[in-house]
Amino acid sequence: MEIVSRPDIRSAEQARSYVAELRSVLQAIGAKHGRTAGQITLRWLLDKPRTVVIPKTASVERLVSNLDVVAIELDDVDRRQISALGKPSTRFFDPPWGPEWDES
Repeated sequence: MEIVSRPDIRSAEQARSYVAELRSVLQAIGAKHGRTAGQITLRWLLDKPRTVVIPKTASVERLVSNLDVVAIELDDVDRRQISALGKPSTRFFDPPWGPEWDES
């Protein structure tokens, strides 16, 4: 599980600013491809090796939208922009006796 850790965010205002930045980047990439920010996020996650993505929805429209991401082709610039938004560096649960989750 990847969790983005941002120790530099210490207030609600900083968190709101970070979320606004995330939204802005994802919406811009979505506009470039004629898709939503959610679809871009889902496509990016599906492109990541050794990653299982299980989107949840109760809406038929959202289900169709989720399935439609297979037609999206993110380029290297898109991937770099999304990857630059946060560095995965921590987990919810990562005990010292647990398995080695990530490659060195």
